[in-house]
Amino acid sequence: MNRRRALAVLGSAISLSGCLRLSGDSSSPTRSPTRTATARRTTSSPTRTRSPTDSPTELPTDSPTESPTDSPTESPTESPTPTAAEEYPIGMSASGVSALFADAYENAMASKSSFTLEFLEGRVQGADDTVTHEVVGDSKVHASGFKRRDFDEYRLDNLVVSRATHRGSNLFGAFRRDHFPFNWLIQSDLVHGIVDGGDFSEPTETEVDGDTVFKLTSQGVKSENSSLHDFYDADRIPEFEATLLVRPDATIKDLDSRTTVIQGSDLTEFTFGVKTRAFGETTVSAPDWKSQAQSKAPDISPRIQDNHIVLSHTGGQTLPRQTRIRMFTSGEYGGSVEFKSSVTEGDNLWVWHEGSELKLSHEEPTTSNPGELNPADRIGVELSPISVLTIEVKNF
Repeated sequence: MNRRRALAVLGSAISLSGCLRLSGDSSSPTRSPTRTATARRTTSSPTRTRSPTDSPTELPTDSPTESPTDSPTESPTESPTPTAAEEYPIGMSASGVSALFADAYENAMASKSSFTLEFLEGRVQGADDTVTHEVVGDSKVHASGFKRRDFDEYRLDNLVVSRATHRGSNLFGAFRRDHFPFNWLIQSDLVHGIVDGGDFSEPTETEVDGDTVFKLTSQGVKSENSSLHDFYDADRIPEFEATLLVRPDATIKDLDSRTTVIQGSDLTEFTFGVKTRAFGETTVSAPDWKSQAQSKAPDISPRIQDNHIVLSHTGGQTLPRQTRIRMFTSGEYGGSVEFKSSVTEGDNLWVWHEGSELKLSHEEPTTSNPGELNPADRIGVELSPISVLTIEVKNF
C-alpha cells in the first residue's frame, strides 16, 4: 500500500504523535491527513486578470507642444499595466500552476526567519480541527510549537517534548533529535499533489486583507495520473475543487481543497487547507509543562530478537490500554495493532509481521512465524497518541 495513502486513511497518526524519550535520533513518519477541515471561503476584492499579452496604449511622440486654444486638452486613455509572465511566482503562468510551485513555496518558507502556519486536513466525516505550527529558525528549525485540540509539542534545538490528552489524562513524551522534517511542517508534499493534480485557472491578481495575491481556482483534476492520485493511492478522483491564494513571494496566504477519492469500492472525501502569517513576528516559548514531560515521559528501549521487534518499557509513565502501534518499514505502511492491556515499567512487547499482518504479543510468543527483517530497513514505530521511534535493523 502506498505510504501516503495509508497515513491519510488511518487518520490521526503524526498529528496525535509525540515522541518517547530516546537516546538516539528518531524520525517521524511523513505527515498524514488527520482531521476534517470545514471548507473555508475567502471574500476578495474584484480581480484583474494578469495576462502577458496585454499592451498599454501608446501615446504619439510627435504631438505638438501647444494645443489650439479653441479645443479642450484631452487626457490619454488609461490602460492596464501589462503583466509579463516572469512576474508570476515560480511555477505559475497564464495556463495555471505546475508542480514547480511546490518547490518555490518550500524555498520561500525556508527563507523566513519565523512564521505561523495553520493547516486543516482529514476526512470530511471527522471532527473539525485546526493544527497550528509556530516556527523560528527557517529550514533548520531552531524552535517550533505544534498545537491542536488534544496535542501540543514544543521543540528547541534538538529537544522535543509533547503532551497528549488521552481519556482525560495527560500523557507526555520527550526525546532528542537532530533533524526536523521541514517539508512536513509546511505540508509541501500535499501542496505538491494539489497543484500537480488540479486543473487550475489562470492566476488573477487581487487584494485580500491588505495582501496582494494571485488567485487560482480548480474544479477538477487535469489528468487521471498525477501526484494527487499517488498521494491518496486513488484509482479515480471524480471530484476535486480548490482555491489557492499566493503572495508574490510564493508563500501561500490561503489554500482550500476538497477531494473525492475512489479506492477500489471505497469512496472517501478529504479536505485540506493551509494558511501562513506572522512572518518574522512569530515567537515560540517553552510551555509550562516542559519539565513534567521530561520527567514523566516513558522510556522505551527497542531491540530485535529472532525477527521480532521487542519494545521494553524501562521507566516513566504507563502506556495505557488501547494505545495503538503503527509500523512503517522503509517508508511503506506496515499495519497497526492495539494494546490488549496497559504497558508499564518492566513490561515488554513483541511485534512482528506474518505476511501482510502485524502481530503483537504482551509476552514472548511461543509460536510465531515472523517475516525476515532486512538489514537495510528502517522501521518506524508509532505508539499513538504519544510517541514515535525509529529502529535501524542494521544496528541490531
